[in-house]
Amino acid sequence: MRHKLAAYCAHPAAARAALQATERLLSLPLYSAAPFLCAFLSTETEIDTTPLIRRALADGKTVAVPRVIPETNRMEWRMLSAAYSLHEQCAPGSFGIKEPRASAPVVAPAALPDCAVVVTPGLLFSTTGERLGKGKGFYDRAFSELYSVHPRREFYRVGLCFDIQIAAAVPAAAHDIRMTHVVSERRVISCV
Repeated sequence: MRHKLAAYCAHPAAARAALQATERLLSLPLYSAAPFLCAFLSTETEIDTTPLIRRALADGKTVAVPRVIPETNRMEWRMLSAAYSLHEQCAPGSFGIKEPRASAPVVAPAALPDCAVVVTPGLLFSTTGERLGKGKGFYDRAFSELYSVHPRREFYRVGLCFDIQIAAAVPAAAHDIRMTHVVSERRVISCV
């Protein structure tokens, strides 16, 4: 799948598809109602999240992006500011992926409000919300931490992907946390 995705993303149609997927997400009531958006900073084989992040900041939402905690398999959420560009606030970090600078404020799991939207990357997503990540478990651990602080609070876990990344079934382990929604350029799947 990695090779197929890389080839797809090299095609000019992928940029259009990424914008269409972003527009689908932005049109959802869960986005409109969310006071807080957590989003990944995309790599070359993922939906470009820059337009989504810029729009959320312009809409007055609190926006946070992940930063890997060095020497661990954990990440923390760090806030972005509407006053600065993403380029000014982020730099290549762990695994060569853009991350917020260490000076960005940390968002404690307890600070995440109800109805927050957590936009999640993945290699594959199923139509029932299972997610195959890149193998390190960063997002599953982050979701577990959020739920350990807020066991009854509901967060929208949105897989943002190209339609070629959606399958009928995806291998999942007992500790994997399902998405509540999967959004691509062609469809929105409610998994709850």
